[in-house]
Amino acid sequence: MNNTSDILILLDKLSTEVSFLREENTLLRLRISELEESFNLNSKNSSKPPSTDIVKQKPAFPKSGNKKQGGQHGHAGKTLQMVADPDHQEYLHAKHCTCGHSLEGVLSQVGEKRQVFNLPKAKFYVTQYNSMCSTCPDCGIKNKGTFPSTVTGKVSYGASVLGLTALLSTGYAIPFDKISQLTDDLFGHPINVSTLVSANKVCYQELEPVEQSIKTAVESSKVVHLDETGCQVAGKRNWLHTGSTALLTYLYVSQKRGKEAIGGDKGVIQFLKGWAIHDCYASYFSYDNCAHALCVTHLLRELQAQIDRGSLWATEMHAFLMDIYLKSDKGLGIVTDFEPYSLLFNQICSRADLEEQKPLPKTGKQRGKPKKSKSRNLLERLVKHKDAVLAFAKNKEVPFTNNQAERDIRPCKVKQKISNSFRTTEGAKIYARIQGFISTLRKQGINIFEALKDVFNGTFYAQWKTC
Repeated sequence: MNNTSDILILLDKLSTEVSFLREENTLLRLRISELEESFNLNSKNSSKPPSTDIVKQKPAFPKSGNKKQGGQHGHAGKTLQMVADPDHQEYLHAKHCTCGHSLEGVLSQVGEKRQVFNLPKAKFYVTQYNSMCSTCPDCGIKNKGTFPSTVTGKVSYGASVLGLTALLSTGYAIPFDKISQLTDDLFGHPINVSTLVSANKVCYQELEPVEQSIKTAVESSKVVHLDETGCQVAGKRNWLHTGSTALLTYLYVSQKRGKEAIGGDKGVIQFLKGWAIHDCYASYFSYDNCAHALCVTHLLRELQAQIDRGSLWATEMHAFLMDIYLKSDKGLGIVTDFEPYSLLFNQICSRADLEEQKPLPKTGKQRGKPKKSKSRNLLERLVKHKDAVLAFAKNKEVPFTNNQAERDIRPCKVKQKISNSFRTTEGAKIYARIQGFISTLRKQGINIFEALKDVFNGTFYAQWKTC
C-alpha cells in the first residue's frame, strides 16, 4: 500500500510538473514568436517610419496605370517664369557686325530677353521714430508725440524680423542657435537666443484667441482626424495630440495619452457630433457622442505583419480590404451592394478564429488577463469594431485612412530629430500653438510670413475672424 501511495503521489507531482512545463513552453513559444515579429517589422507592416527601413519598401498602394515619370500633362507646375516689370535692366549692344563693320551709333531694338532672379544685399532696414516735443502757446505745457504700440524700447526688432524667426524656429524646426548664426551670416548681426525665445512667447500669447477659434471650428466639423505621438518634454514622456481637418490643425501637449488627455479641457472628441477618424486606441471608443471610423491603413500594416509570418486569414482579410477599397472608388465613394461584403468579412473572421490559437486559461499563479498573441488581438479588434473598420465603404464622407492627422503631427517628429526634446513644458506648448497656426494657414493657402508679421503687429486676429 505504501508503494502504491508513493507512486500515486509521484504521478500527481509529475502530472503537475508536465502541465506547468507545457504552459511554460507555450508562453516561451509565444514570446519567441513576438521577438521574431518585432525583428521583422518595417514601415510596410507596422507604424515604424520609412527612415528605419534597412531595405527600401514598396509603396503601400501600388501605382496604377502606365504614366511616365515626372510632371503629367495639364499639371501647372512651378517653373520659374519671366516677370513683366523687372527691377533692373541691362542693355547689351553689339559693337561690331560679323562682317567687321562698327555698329556704334546704329539704332537697335530688343531682340532677346533673359532674366536672372537674384537677392539684393541683405541688411536690416532701420526706422527711427522721433517723438517730437511741442510747447502749447496757450498754457505752456510740453507735449510729446506718442510712439506706436510696437515700438517699446530704445532699440527693438520689428514684426518682419520677429515673424521670420518664429517661422524658422517652428515651421522649419531650426534651433535658436542656428537662427542666430543665420542672421549673422545674412545681415552681419546675430540675434540673441533670449530675444528669439521671447519672440516665440509673444507669438504664443497673441495666438491664444486664434487657437481657440481653430479648436471651436474643429469641434463643429463633420469629419475630424485624431492622433497622438510621444515627445520628450523636460526629460519626461509627454504626448502631442491633434484634432484636424483638411483646412484646420489643432495641436496640444499633455503629460497623458489616454482619456484624461483627449477628454480634458484641451481635447476635442467630447464635443464632436460627426465622425472621429482614429486608430484602435481604446480611449477614443469611450466617447459615444460621435461616430467612429478606423484608419484602415493601420490595419493593413498589422495584417501584413501576420502575412509575413504565414497567416492565411490575414492574407484573406488584406485582400478583402483592398478589394472593397477599390470598389469604393479608393475610399472616395461608397459600396452600393454592401451586404455580401459584410457577410464575407464575418466569414473571414470565423475562419480566423479557428486558425488562431486561443489564449491559455489562467493558472493559480497568473495575474490579470490571459496573454494573447498579436494576431489574436488584431482579430478580436476587427470583430469588435467591424462597423468602424468598414465605415469608409458605407459613408462617402469617411476617408480610408487617418493620414491627415499623421501628416499634421509629423513636423514634431522632425523637430525632435533635430533638437531631441523640449527643455520645458512651456516651450512645448508654445511650439504646439504656433505649429497648429502655421499648419492651418498652409492648408488654407494664406501667406504664413505675412500672417506672422500681422501677429506681431497685433492685427491678425481681427482679420482672422472675418476669414
